[in-house]
Amino acid sequence: MKKIRILVMLAMGITMFGYHGAAADESQSRAEANNKVLKESLDLLEIKASVIKKLLIEEDYDKLEAMLDDAINKYEDDYVYEAYLLNSFENFDPAMGVTGKQVDAWVDTKRSAIAYAARGIYKSAAGFRVRGGQYISKVPEESIEKMVELHQQAQRDLKVAVMKDSRIMPAYYYLLKISYNSRLELTPKTVLEWAEEHHLKSYYLRFTYMVSLMPKWGGSYGQMQEFAKNAQQYVDLNPRIWSLQGMLYAEQAAGWYRNEDYAKAHQLYSQALQFGDRTAWLTYRGGSLYKLGRLSEALADYQKVLYYFPDHENAQKWVKFLEGKLNQ
Repeated sequence: MKKIRILVMLAMGITMFGYHGAAADESQSRAEANNKVLKESLDLLEIKASVIKKLLIEEDYDKLEAMLDDAINKYEDDYVYEAYLLNSFENFDPAMGVTGKQVDAWVDTKRSAIAYAARGIYKSAAGFRVRGGQYISKVPEESIEKMVELHQQAQRDLKVAVMKDSRIMPAYYYLLKISYNSRLELTPKTVLEWAEEHHLKSYYLRFTYMVSLMPKWGGSYGQMQEFAKNAQQYVDLNPRIWSLQGMLYAEQAAGWYRNEDYAKAHQLYSQALQFGDRTAWLTYRGGSLYKLGRLSEALADYQKVLYYFPDHENAQKWVKFLEGKLNQ
């Protein structure tokens, strides 16, 4: 009997080893698929802000809308174009040189879904600019009130946009962002449920919703983990959804990095990166490795950032600096 029990236990161990080995293989395969899509999406030529600004100045709204509608259609056909579509609409940020008068004139003339989406994004970004990058506790009350006012205006425009044309994914993206930043009546959960009726394959909408689940926004690590796990039912629609599982570890890593515990930060960023690359995670893991004196490994992380973003100025500086250090 003892020999039989041993044989059964050995068989169970082999079975479990095979199960875990298959799971590890799938995880690696999914992470590699994420990385492939990330690289392909970043290699696409984006619509330049200067082109959009020129068309707004010339009031050539038909050509402008045709260009943006083409970006929408490309994403409808292929998830690789999701970042391309989002970046196309982010050109309406005031920081890109667009003015309120220009987007108002566009809306007044065309009353189109794309025009309303563009003005909603303009006002969303304007609100964030008023707030600034500091912690909310350090933002003057009048700045917070102005941000909320702009975001309320943005919400009205963005709702009109998606009611007219549900294909405009960036409108949902900005509805999500302003919903948790300004505590508007539309909650992030409501917006996501609304968006998922039309955009099940979206990675960026789920990424933004997960940000709203972070503890600093009133959520929890448990909520982040549960959401990322549940989102995997859609991973075959877009490989980048796999990397959502790394967000919990990256958010925890950021806290340890701020507290200058670089060993813990490195460990957690490495866990996050097992689910696929994100250039921000590579950048901060590279910084952690540098602080730990592991210069060759830090260099490899910054070089990988440049693989995805060849023009990334910060990574370029770090690569030059670390190569100099290692060649001394």
